[in-house]
This record gives sequence, C-alpha cells and structure tokens, in this order.
Amino acid sequence: MTDQHDTEQVETFTAEQMSEVRNEAKTWRKKLRDAESELTQLREQVATITSERDHAVEERDTAIGERDTLKAAGELADLTSEIARKNGIPVEALRGSTREELEAHAEVLKPVYTKAHGVFVPTIGDTPGKTNDSLAEFAADLFNNE
Repeated sequence: MTDQHDTEQVETFTAEQMSEVRNEAKTWRKKLRDAESELTQLREQVATITSERDHAVEERDTAIGERDTLKAAGELADLTSEIARKNGIPVEALRGSTREELEAHAEVLKPVYTKAHGVFVPTIGDTPGKTNDSLAEFAADLFNNE
C-alpha cells in the first residue's frame, strides 16, 4: 500500500516565480486599499448628499407650512371682511377663526354698530362735507337768519 502523500508531487517554485506571486499579491492588496479608500469617499459623499437632501426637505416643509399659514390668514381676512361688511361692523372689531365664530361675534357687536331697527348706517358720526348742490344752497340761504 502506498501512502497518498507519496503519490502527490510537491510542487516547488523558483525564486522568480515566488517574486511574481508576491508582486501580484502586492498589486491586489493595493487595489483593495484603493477600493476601500474610494468606498470611504463614496460613503462620505452619500452622507453629505443625504444631509443636504434632509435640509432641503426641512426647508421645503417649512416653506409649505408658511405658505399654508399665509393662505389661511388671507382666507380668514377675506371671510372677516365679508362678514363685517354684511353686518355693518368694522373688520378690526371682529374676532374669531371660523365662519361660525365670526358670525356669532358679529351678532353680538351688531347692536353697538347699528342705528335704530338694526339698520346699518355707514356714515354715522361723519361730518357732512360741503356740496355743490344748488337746492341745498338755496335751502341753507332760506333758513339762514343772518
């Protein structure tokens, strides 16, 4: 019986072959280091881009929120103007954030800002100006006792 090791031939390498193998291994190690370095740089770039994207998303969300707030404020101002005009109440006097609140407040304020029988008189308290009406001048001259 022969031993398995006896049948195997041990391969021997020359110094030149060993040098070639070492050089090839050195080349592959360098490629590996270069690839690892490039991978690190790419991961840093991904982190930077991700951070910038997150910042942009936050800015976008903030801008959308501000836009929605301004839009809601504009709609509320329009609604307040409409209800104030309809009820003869100054816009500045109305308080509320919904149509129902504004209308309820307008009903509370209406007696304060209206004259007899709930009729809205927009010129209450105004001083009459000089007119060019000849009939009015005639009446003023007729009743003027000077």
